[in-house]
Amino acid sequence: MSDEPRDEVILFVAAEGARRAARVLLEGDGLVVSEVCDLERLRDALRTSARALAVLTDASEPAMLAAVRRELAARADVDLLAPAGLGRALLDGGLDRRRAATCATDALRLLAAQLERRAGLPPLAEQVAQAAELTAARLGLGRLVVEAVGPAALLACLGPLLAPPPAPGEAPAQAGVSRELAAAAAAAGTLRSPWPLEEVLLAVEERFDGGGRPSGLAGERIPLAARIVAVAREFARLRAASPDDARALQQLSVRAGRQLDPRVVDAFFRVMRDAEYLRRVEENPGGRLVYVVDADPAFLALAELRLSVAGFAVQTYPDGRAALEAIEAAPPAAVISEVVLPRYDGVALLARLRRSPATAKLPLFLASTSTDRLTVTKALKLGATDVMAKPVDWDVLVPKLREVTARAATARPGRGVEGSLTQLALPELLQVLALGRRTATIRLEREGETGSIVLERGEPAAASLGACTGLEAFCRLAGWQHGTFRLESPGSATPRNLHGAIESLLLEALRRQDEASRGAGPGLGGALAS
Repeated sequence: MSDEPRDEVILFVAAEGARRAARVLLEGDGLVVSEVCDLERLRDALRTSARALAVLTDASEPAMLAAVRRELAARADVDLLAPAGLGRALLDGGLDRRRAATCATDALRLLAAQLERRAGLPPLAEQVAQAAELTAARLGLGRLVVEAVGPAALLACLGPLLAPPPAPGEAPAQAGVSRELAAAAAAAGTLRSPWPLEEVLLAVEERFDGGGRPSGLAGERIPLAARIVAVAREFARLRAASPDDARALQQLSVRAGRQLDPRVVDAFFRVMRDAEYLRRVEENPGGRLVYVVDADPAFLALAELRLSVAGFAVQTYPDGRAALEAIEAAPPAAVISEVVLPRYDGVALLARLRRSPATAKLPLFLASTSTDRLTVTKALKLGATDVMAKPVDWDVLVPKLREVTARAATARPGRGVEGSLTQLALPELLQVLALGRRTATIRLEREGETGSIVLERGEPAAASLGACTGLEAFCRLAGWQHGTFRLESPGSATPRNLHGAIESLLLEALRRQDEASRGAGPGLGGALAS
């Protein structure tokens, strides 16, 4: 088997001659082809293949297509392709949609930016559309569905700008949906889009509890792409009313389960959280990640709230042992720890960190309800940055944190933008950078190991891990659950040793990990599904 992952297409064509010709054309495009000629074999192929990305069929009868869709119901990651003219589509390269999809999406983004600028509005539609696309990818949908969600979300967000002013006496809704959504669907109908955008958009105002329009669909009966666009559109409307992401997300949660699909809301939350973390990391190149260690959940919640508002990324731990393991795996910019802790108290944690060269100068603030003189003296001798009595005065602590993290950033110039893989998993980081068409080198470090992945305009170009390079290095790095990442501008041209889209490479990494350690825990699968 080749070392490079290849997209697999299941060819469901009854006529042997047509099937053979289609196979030749598909394999000429570098695709792996599995042939089936009935539903039973299709069912077997879907059950045994972890690499299938699409089922291509020439089935023209509605009943047969419906049967194929039912077989695909359990495999949301596999697309159904049923072109009206199979031969013409293959000869025209109809399956290679990525370049056309990219061009079409870029054109819509340009249109969105122009419309928002002319209306004097902030550039929100593109941000929301990217979040919708990442949400679809996070939910494990097939590539064609992911590609459709972004443009549909763009048009849904632009609906208020696309709709003409209402005529006197005109009804507020048309075709059973709002004027804004009807305008977005009408615009989609003029685009000759490769995606079923109208169908998606006209289902956006259905409600998860069944009280929506135009058809009163409920729950899973609403197309998943439409449920994703509905969440994105509602977020855009809330943000337009108040430029506060946190408040808009909080209001979204109130609508989950009634107006919106709670699973989609949760995935959208996590996408926005990851984007916000990456934004903060890039705005603070020295690193602003703070670990807070305390057995009191109320203190951890308060600390996370106060520090997040101040611009820090926060991770919390309930005991000293868990914190020590996390710090040794990926040191933060600073630590705030209670003195009295289960499984390693704060002073013991401080002593352990000061003995290691990697954490000898790590800023550590101790806080406690009982700061006796002996404890304070011992902590300061061991090198505590400060010892504070509870309740903590955050107006005093936050400036101190800013000072020590800024000092640490100055002491290690040129290291680029740094973050933690426990805060932003590598699959999610790669998807965000790929969607933004970023060119960057990702440096990865974990327990003495170092590796790198190079992206060129969002496409994976090269990977290395010690003496290992190419796909093998990429798959090993994709399995890292902890460590640090650093984004750097690429230097001299790197020889290409990766080929294929991010999605295909991550699927191959997942397949290899599952084969290597079946039943060994969540692994990369948890990261891809989380």
